[in-house]
Amino acid sequence: KYAILEDDYPSLNYAIQSRGFAFELIGVHKGNLEEHILKVIKNSKPDVLSLSIVQYISGLKIDLAFIKQLKQDNPNLIIIGDATQYLGTEPFDFIASGFDAVAGSGYKWLMAGFGNGYMMLSGELHSMLYTAARQRPGPKEPMLADKPIVDLYFEPGHQDTLSHGTLSQSVHFYKELNMNNIKEYLNELKDYAYQIFDERGWLLPVVKGSATKSLLINLQVPRETYPLLVEKGVRCFPRGSGIRIGLHLYNDKSDVDRLVTVLDQAL
Repeated sequence: KYAILEDDYPSLNYAIQSRGFAFELIGVHKGNLEEHILKVIKNSKPDVLSLSIVQYISGLKIDLAFIKQLKQDNPNLIIIGDATQYLGTEPFDFIASGFDAVAGSGYKWLMAGFGNGYMMLSGELHSMLYTAARQRPGPKEPMLADKPIVDLYFEPGHQDTLSHGTLSQSVHFYKELNMNNIKEYLNELKDYAYQIFDERGWLLPVVKGSATKSLLINLQVPRETYPLLVEKGVRCFPRGSGIRIGLHLYNDKSDVDRLVTVLDQAL
C-alpha cells in the first residue's frame, strides 16, 4: 500500500493509481503536512511513502529532518522522493537523508538541459528490486554479462551521452561553486523575497505557515496578470490559484524588485 500526497506531480501519483495499487491520499492544503503524514503512517501503515520534496504547484517543501526521523522510527517504510524541484538549491546527503530512493529531472534546478535525469537507491531498496529476475539466467553477451540486474532494467537501450555529459558538467559546475555557498546565497535571496511577498499578502497560507520554505513560490495574484508578466520578461507560469515563479542562482534582489514593481502597477 502507498501513501501519496494530494495534487503531487502526475508522474508520481498516476504511476501508482494507474497500476491499481492501493493508496491513501494525504492532504497538503490545510497545513501541518508532516503531522498529516505521521497520522497516515500510524493509522494506515502503508508500505511506501511517495512524495515530491517540493510540491510543484504550491512550492510547499517537506521538512527533510522530519523525513530522516520518520525513517528512523519506521525502518521498514520505503520512502521515495522526487527532487526535481529541489536538488541544486542546497547540500543534500542521500545516504543520511532517510530516503530509500530519490529521483528527478536535470533540467530544473540543476540547469542541465533536457533529456537527462538521475536516481539514487539505498542498498536496502536495491536488493528488493527484481528479486525474481535475479534467480533467472542473465544475458551472456559480453557487453551485458557483467551488468547488475538493476542496471539491465533501468538502462535497457541506447543512452544519450550528450545529455548525460551535460548533467555531468552541471554537477562539476555546482561543485566549483560549492553547495554551501549556493545555499547561503539562495537563502538570503529567498528571505528577501518572502518578506516582500508576505507584506503584500501574496503567499499561500500553507506555505506561509510552514517552517521550511522553497525557492518555488506560488504568488497569490490574479492569473490574468500572467500575459503582462511575460510581456515584461518575467519567467513564470499559472499554477493552481496563482502564478508560480522560481528563484535561482541567476537571480538577485533586483529581479525580485522588478517583479514586485510590475505586479504593484498591475494590481
